[in-house]
Amino acid sequence: MKNALFHCCQPRVFLKQDESIALLFHHLDVDFVEIKEFNCCGYPLKNVNFLSYVTASARNLAIAASRGLDVVTYCSCCYGSMKKVSHLMDNQEALAREVNALLRPEGLEYKSGVGIKHYLEVCYDDIGLSALAERVKRPFKGMKVAAQHGCHLLRPRQMTRFSDAARPRIYDQLIGITGAESVDWSDRQVCCSAPILGTNDDVSMGILKRKIEDAGRAGADFLCTACVYCQLQFDRVQKMMVSDRGFDHPLPSLSYIQLLGLSLGIDPETLHLDSHEIATDSIMSFL
Repeated sequence: MKNALFHCCQPRVFLKQDESIALLFHHLDVDFVEIKEFNCCGYPLKNVNFLSYVTASARNLAIAASRGLDVVTYCSCCYGSMKKVSHLMDNQEALAREVNALLRPEGLEYKSGVGIKHYLEVCYDDIGLSALAERVKRPFKGMKVAAQHGCHLLRPRQMTRFSDAARPRIYDQLIGITGAESVDWSDRQVCCSAPILGTNDDVSMGILKRKIEDAGRAGADFLCTACVYCQLQFDRVQKMMVSDRGFDHPLPSLSYIQLLGLSLGIDPETLHLDSHEIATDSIMSFL
């Protein structure tokens, strides 16, 4: 089955990593189909207009189905949204009829069976750890990272089925093939608090501060994210904490796209490490 790459809205605007994922997989001889007709996954509408949220993801899945494609995303929220909507459409007949009626004027219909993959699953299942390890040119030496999945990659586990939600190890193994070590840290499963930023900044930044401090106590040199919103929290929002709230022991972060890309020999500028708010210069000392 061919895969369509689903571009998350946030990286294009804030992280400058949108082209990095395509470059990374081209480097790994994995090609994707680009679909310009895709829309937002609907996640920002989830608590505003639930029907619009469901319709947004169902439309994307219907487009993929019409072209015989599975969908690959690099955002945990996009992944979680499409997984949930697929589950709802498959199990709630009245909702499926209502959504399909909205899709019908475009000649679209949601159909069960479209595969929804996170890019970590492409790395782990489709490419495989051994094949990835063979391509590593510059393994990290002595670097420890605190792995952050993002809530929607793991939960609800009966919908996502990414890994064992209680003790997920797929990500640890993927980090390990780069030469870096994934440390155990107690706040690993705690939300990054992005959903409440802008509603209650004190609570959001308090949770974020606790997570960063816990990762530091566990010996992490970097935070390593698999979620776009987590990366924004650990980088842009952490910078706000340093600038405006006197947070004096920041911990840099990078995405797994960047971690893997560097170990494969892709240069830091191409992976946009220079766009980070919290400096990542020290990462080169581990290569």
